[in-house]
Amino acid sequence: MNKQIIRNFINLLVSGAFVQIIPLLMIPLLTRYYDPLDYTVYSFFIACVVIASPFSSFRLEHLLVRIKDTTNTLEVTKSISMIILFNSVPISFIIFLVFSNFYPSFFRIEMLVIVYISLTSNVIFLLFNSFLAKNGEYSPLAIGRLIKGIGECFLALGYIFIFENIYFGLIIAYTLSSLISILYMWKFSTLKLKVKSNFTLIKPYFKDFLLNDVPAALLNSVILQLPILLLSVLVPGGFSGLYAMANRICSAPSGLLNNSLGMIFRNQAAEELVSQSNFRSSFIKTFTIALVFSLFLLCSLLFIPEYFWGYILGREWSEIGPIILVLAPLAAIRMISFPLSYSFYLAAKLRLNFIFQIFLLPYTFLSIYIPYVLNFSPEYIMQVYVIAMVFFYILYIFILKKLSIITNRSVI
Repeated sequence: MNKQIIRNFINLLVSGAFVQIIPLLMIPLLTRYYDPLDYTVYSFFIACVVIASPFSSFRLEHLLVRIKDTTNTLEVTKSISMIILFNSVPISFIIFLVFSNFYPSFFRIEMLVIVYISLTSNVIFLLFNSFLAKNGEYSPLAIGRLIKGIGECFLALGYIFIFENIYFGLIIAYTLSSLISILYMWKFSTLKLKVKSNFTLIKPYFKDFLLNDVPAALLNSVILQLPILLLSVLVPGGFSGLYAMANRICSAPSGLLNNSLGMIFRNQAAEELVSQSNFRSSFIKTFTIALVFSLFLLCSLLFIPEYFWGYILGREWSEIGPIILVLAPLAAIRMISFPLSYSFYLAAKLRLNFIFQIFLLPYTFLSIYIPYVLNFSPEYIMQVYVIAMVFFYILYIFILKKLSIITNRSVI
């Protein structure tokens, strides 16, 4: 890696550290007000938004990696933004109906507005991240991520002292933090430059994204949220909330690395692909860095005593320790695979990714449902699920390695 790449990586890593560390430090305070049942409602809402997101943008934000000209990048970004604003209207209504069916107290017009703002701001946030990373505007990107991560925690706490409905606090905080972040990134970057939307640049790639990447992304979103959805239905009480919080704690360090290293990898690999017809060197460097960090994460989570988490988070969260230990290996291997998953876009193998997700959906479902049918305890259900996922991601990383030597020079 040259000095500029290292500088950009450190810039994103430091900002990402604040994004992850400050919310983690605030979790003990949040858990004094929000119990596992609150997080069950919040996690279900986030799951609905995440699952629906691919239909809002058609995943076209990933098209930016193939664009070489800066003006074209801005034109495509503005075109995708228009698509998101339009598509989110019917999708938000569907999310609203699904969420209200499970939680009838939220069946009101203001909730529909919140769903629309939450969906559009979340998807546009991802689009702006891709644009700024592509253009090398890492300063507004880093600060925008910082605003979203830290802002969500402060807004959630502030809501408690103003309103009584604390369920709404977590949802409102998630929504407003994304909205404020994208407004900042728009204001302090080249995104504010006036250019016309150009849908003709999108048209040649639209069919491939619509038929392969959107379904694959939908399946992937369902797969990642499936444990929360299934546990909410199959396991009574707040176990789903415990899992959601444990997953958040385990995923925080990997989220720090994935966002930073993944953005650097996609840009460096795209440049290598044009000059050398493959991105093997970038893949190996990224894999090595991710492997070192993942081993450190695994050892850290395994050696922290179970009672520590209950002491930090509060008595109502005393059962979260064993769940964190179980999820540790899965968090570690995802730390390796997630930054490298962009290899499917670089190698133009979206259909292969789609096939992987088709297989993974029933595989994930059965890894949870079969132990449930066999009357396993929730903790044992999680163990079977994690073992199954670890084996899958080992195969997944191997396939990604093979893709790094495939020739592709498709740029706009």
